[in-house]
Amino acid sequence: MKTKLFLALGTLAITSGFLNAQTTNPAPYCVAAPGNFLADEITNVKLNNLNNSSTVFFAGSRYVFYNSVTVPTLAINSVVNMSVSVRRHDCMPDFLGAYIDINGDNTFTATEYLGFVPPVTLFTAPCGGGGGAFPIVTFTFNLTIPNTALPGVTRMRVIYGNSMNTPVAAASCFTAPANPSSPFYAGEVEDYNVNLVTGAAATPPVANFTVPVNVCKNQTITLNDNSTNTPTAWSWTLTGASPATSTLQNPAITYTNAGTYTISLVSSNASGASAIVSKTIAIIDCSPVANFTVPANVCKNQTITLNDNSTNTPTAWSWTLTGASPATSMLQNPVITYTNAGTYTISLKSTNSGGASAIVSKTISINVCNVGVNELENDEAKNITIYPNPTNGAFAIDLKSAGQVSIYNLLGEQIFIKQLQAGKHSLDITHQATGVYFVRVKTENTQQQVKIIKE
Repeated sequence: MKTKLFLALGTLAITSGFLNAQTTNPAPYCVAAPGNFLADEITNVKLNNLNNSSTVFFAGSRYVFYNSVTVPTLAINSVVNMSVSVRRHDCMPDFLGAYIDINGDNTFTATEYLGFVPPVTLFTAPCGGGGGAFPIVTFTFNLTIPNTALPGVTRMRVIYGNSMNTPVAAASCFTAPANPSSPFYAGEVEDYNVNLVTGAAATPPVANFTVPVNVCKNQTITLNDNSTNTPTAWSWTLTGASPATSTLQNPAITYTNAGTYTISLVSSNASGASAIVSKTIAIIDCSPVANFTVPANVCKNQTITLNDNSTNTPTAWSWTLTGASPATSMLQNPVITYTNAGTYTISLKSTNSGGASAIVSKTISINVCNVGVNELENDEAKNITIYPNPTNGAFAIDLKSAGQVSIYNLLGEQIFIKQLQAGKHSLDITHQATGVYFVRVKTENTQQQVKIIKE
């Protein structure tokens, strides 16, 4: 319903309407009938899960019973916060408060005026000035529900008025006087149903929940709701997670990326919603770091075992073994063989429920290792015999002819050189590290080389 009303306020003309009015019949409660000057009005009422906006602004009913909006649940023997927004016409002394029929006798008495805004607070609040400036101001106050209240659905009356005199508390019927200079000559009254109950369900929840620790990316975790006062509904905001929101009490979620994220919860029951509670959760990368051991002094056709040393408890392995048999493996510690000497690459990627590691690659040197057999660069004659081979570092060399004897390590570094005559000689490299060495003999016509292994 929309109506139009023109008031003589200088040249001001205002058009307005009122919203959500359900009935003006308050039976069996008394009719509230403030005066006709309706710039002073209630624009919003909030109480737990009740949030009702309305306006009349110079037009419409001065009393409304909102009998089909949300019915808030209030705990007996508790204090409940209430918020009321009003449009203030002038700066006259006002009054604002709420009655609840706590004994169910269909009347409002002075002892049932359970909460109000102090007059001094109203008097100092912003108010209307010239030119039709009528500010809307929000006030909050507490309703004290006594332990003598009877449980059940009953009536609440919210009153807001303008008075030339300080109003009395028991003004619930708010009858407009004939003389505008008397109390209660302008304002609005709104009625609501409220449900008075006992127990935890009468109070909105206090949201709370448990954040798991040591959470890995790609790990499925469950958030445990610990809200008090028996919530019946939950609203989770799960930034960075899958799913990103949930209405379950204890949602199962997963994060696919490491980092720090915020989890927020609002829990609700019939009495209203909790404040938002937020906590942070740290997600770490628990995927493996691949690593393995490459054996040294490996001969062709020798069977060797690769030892996985990956961290973070991998459960799967992927080996690439170029030049080896087999060429790939899914075992943790594969057994392999190389049939040809040379330098080859071994690569490993290890995996667990947290994800896969980066690929790690290392090289392996495969040697001929023909013990006691000369490896000749010039095969005109076999001039060298070395024994024992492998050796602990002390070995004998038997030369058929004189020559220059030199010894090199795998890096090509010369560690010994001497001119020796034909015959047997004792050489010693015990001070060198274990590994493969090359003994090279250079004569006038030949250059020959033998590979030895120092153990």
